[in-house]
Amino acid sequence: MAALVITNANNKGGVGKTTITVNLADALAREGFSVCVIDLDPQSNCSQHLSKTLIDPDRSIVNVLQAADDDLPLDFDSFLTETIIDNVKLLPSTLKLDGLESDIHNAYVNPLLVLKRRIEPLLDQFDIILIDTAPSLGLWLRMALTVSSKVIIPADTSGQYTMQGTKDLQKFIKQVQRDVNPELETLGAVATKVTATNASQAVMGLLSIQFNMFETVIHSATVITESQLAKMTVLQHARTSRCAKEFVNLAREVLSRCGLQPKRKNKPGPKSKTTVSTLATQELEAAS
Repeated sequence: MAALVITNANNKGGVGKTTITVNLADALAREGFSVCVIDLDPQSNCSQHLSKTLIDPDRSIVNVLQAADDDLPLDFDSFLTETIIDNVKLLPSTLKLDGLESDIHNAYVNPLLVLKRRIEPLLDQFDIILIDTAPSLGLWLRMALTVSSKVIIPADTSGQYTMQGTKDLQKFIKQVQRDVNPELETLGAVATKVTATNASQAVMGLLSIQFNMFETVIHSATVITESQLAKMTVLQHARTSRCAKEFVNLAREVLSRCGLQPKRKNKPGPKSKTTVSTLATQELEAAS
């Protein structure tokens, strides 16, 4: 069976797209699924979080998109990177992706199909492909939605501009469904950065009118920031926390909405760690 391809999308930044991608990948892998994460964001935060090693600029999504048609199908052993999660591979991004959009537009009659044609070998290699996208309504998001069967919308409940951003995204998704991918389905919106404040609860209420909301919500939690600093997932860093349980529940709800059953019982994650990993330390030192 071909891989289930899911894009996490929102044209507003800071809503939790990458956080959901990273932790959903871990939770799905713990349910027994082989997962590939494709980073389509030039900021490459997802790649920096997941990769076990520093990103090789010659083994990224940029090189995949630049590959000539004559080189297809690609051997992805040359591009996929090991991650901090068992049973999860990464097709990383780099800042070079930011300057590639005009080249793709100029080189192809139908640039939307470039990603779809190039990742075809991955569809038989993995159970689930998760695509992390940039906060924009540009070519990379359109490409991701063209190749995807499902889209998840992380919705920040702490921001005053959430509603307008999600309305714009809805229109964009409908255009892709109409023009290139009628099979694309919005699985639902995930409320993120949820708190007990009146403002957060009000935004959740408005979102529930506009979207088919996931029952699982992701609360604002310090363990999310701690896990990012430690280059770990929340399940690895604090597996007994409420936040970790929320990502497990979200993964199971995603599977249920896609008509899939877990392949195995959840395995307990490693004990909570509070130290920053060696690679994270290297990156912090390099940035200083």
